[in-house]
Amino acid sequence: MSATAHSSSPNWWYGVALFPVSVLFGILELLSRQSLSRALVHDSLGDYFLYFVMSILSQWGAILFGLVVLVALVLDIRGLRNSEALWRPNWAWGLLGLPNLAVGVYPPILAASVPLLSFYLYRRGKQVGTPSFGP
Repeated sequence: MSATAHSSSPNWWYGVALFPVSVLFGILELLSRQSLSRALVHDSLGDYFLYFVMSILSQWGAILFGLVVLVALVLDIRGLRNSEALWRPNWAWGLLGLPNLAVGVYPPILAASVPLLSFYLYRRGKQVGTPSFGP
């Protein structure tokens, strides 16, 4: 790799910044549970089908986006450690992406996932300059 490639900070943080998409999958999972309760009360085949489709979409979508965020986070950490940036984040920061994988199965995990990944981006912005959260 050339010296110029190491001099700037990596842009993998854009992938990490996708973590709010998992909030949508968490909401979709909660909506699918509501359609299941409606299906059980009304014994409606359409509601059962709606629950099945929404449940599958929310769980697999959350896993897919969770993996994207986790891989981007690890690549961002690796890029920062290999760059000339003054901040060399510890590999333990990569663990912050793990709760995002469980959002489709257990939506309340967003209470941990959102603040943790927000803190990583905030800390990265303060240490490296990107992303910038103000003047």
